[in-house]
Amino acid sequence: MTGRRIGFVGLGNMGEPMVRRLAAAGHAVCGYDMAAHARDRLSDTPGVTLAATLADVADGADVVILMLPDSAVVEQVLLGDG
Repeated sequence: MTGRRIGFVGLGNMGEPMVRRLAAAGHAVCGYDMAAHARDRLSDTPGVTLAATLADVADGADVVILMLPDSAVVEQVLLGDG
């Protein structure tokens, strides 16, 4: 990998294709989503690892991207437990 280390939270309809493109461009992406089916769709994608916790997403990341449905979810991710 020659790109950046990117943490990515939200692997749903918009996040999944974005993560695939980032990984294909040479970035190491560490992704997280609460929904198992969203994680499963990316489990075999080269350049993508899946985090066990939100904190793991940020660990060692150059940048973290949030692709979440609304500001209440963003607030929970940034300020909530864990």
